[in-house]
Amino acid sequence: MSRRSPSQCAPVRSIRLTMVSSAMGITTDPFYKHPLVKKAMRDARAKLIRGMLETKFGKLPTWVDERLENAKADEIERWGKKLLTAGTLEGVLGKSHGPKRLSV
Repeated sequence: MSRRSPSQCAPVRSIRLTMVSSAMGITTDPFYKHPLVKKAMRDARAKLIRGMLETKFGKLPTWVDERLENAKADEIERWGKKLLTAGTLEGVLGKSHGPKRLSV
């Protein structure tokens, strides 16, 4: 059996690296860096987390939707992990920020 030259191995390494990085959620494709795609992915994750929160805790208060709408992608990812072990909404999303009061 003959050995492959380094130039023959490069495409195989590239495919393996792409498969591994894709499985880990690491993307190098410029498509995923586009602002509209990033927003769509963030919105889809927020929708998924909302559904999971509703399944676990029942009807959700309005502050939950406000938090999800204003959250950054890394916050949503963190909440998804907390959702697995938290016993309350506050345990997942942190303390609710009730209605703001005007100080006199």
